[in-house]
Amino acid sequence: MSYADDRYYKNSGAVPLGGNIAMLGIGSVAAIVVGGIYSIIAWYNPFIYVNFLLTLGFGFALGFAVSFASIVGKVRNRMFSSMVGVLVGLLGLYVAWIMYIGVVSEWNLWLFDPAQIFQVMNVMAEEGVWEIRGAAPTGIALWSIWGIEALVVLGIAFFVATASDSPFCESCQMWTDDVEGFLLLADDENTPVLKQQLEEEGYDSFVRQADMPIDPQKHLKLTLASCPNCEESDYLKVEQVTITIKDGDSSESKKDLVKFISIPHEFTNRLIAIAEQKVAEIDAETSSTLAGMESEPQEFGSAAPVADAGTKVDEAAKTDDDDPWGDADRDRP
Repeated sequence: MSYADDRYYKNSGAVPLGGNIAMLGIGSVAAIVVGGIYSIIAWYNPFIYVNFLLTLGFGFALGFAVSFASIVGKVRNRMFSSMVGVLVGLLGLYVAWIMYIGVVSEWNLWLFDPAQIFQVMNVMAEEGVWEIRGAAPTGIALWSIWGIEALVVLGIAFFVATASDSPFCESCQMWTDDVEGFLLLADDENTPVLKQQLEEEGYDSFVRQADMPIDPQKHLKLTLASCPNCEESDYLKVEQVTITIKDGDSSESKKDLVKFISIPHEFTNRLIAIAEQKVAEIDAETSSTLAGMESEPQEFGSAAPVADAGTKVDEAAKTDDDDPWGDADRDRP
């Protein structure tokens, strides 16, 4: 392994006891609550396609609960988080089937033994429990649908549970603060050199790249992750961003060029100074543009000449009113 590889962030794999308890506790509560709601909506909702979206949301909610708990509990083991996501997904499916059998039986049948639940599922599979386009899936077809549903829930929970990839400061025992897209750079022929020099701790090239013009549709986006409590855990992430516009719609694709490499705190301050300078330049340019618009001379037909004309008419009317004879030269005796 090279020196450059050692500078990329790698989680420690630590699973604190409090984090383990938080993940299982919060995940279990989510499984019970969301699993129950999922079954009730799935039974009463008449649109089968909405149920498919509901299944996606079910898996996402369980995975998100585990991911949130892993952050609160300071768990730095992504595979462990994934496995807890699967366990929580299984619990959610178990609760969902308890509630589903209850709602189908009009709340007359409550089963908690997995073997008994499986027997009732067999009966449902033989008779069918819902229809799609006038046909009621039964037997292997219905079991296949249930199997796909379970795999979707477990798969989404597995991946979402590991969504957080922020660095962790082991010295201070806290997550870093991430500032995404705080600075944009040009993505050009110098990009491969930037990566190489960054790995070799050559930072001047980044400073020079900041002066290059930026293409809004193809650029580098920098994300800074730094410990709020010390100066020992600063990491930089560089993404290649490409924005494609087709038929009036835009789509964005991202590719990691450098993913959270350790950088010295002095370079962190230097990047922040460059970002602040660019913001100040944009603000100055905006203020100059607005000032120029306000100082432009008014064109013919603008409000000011109309106001002058109105003033002259008022003065003329006032003069006529001051003359009690109306026409001083003609009607005065």
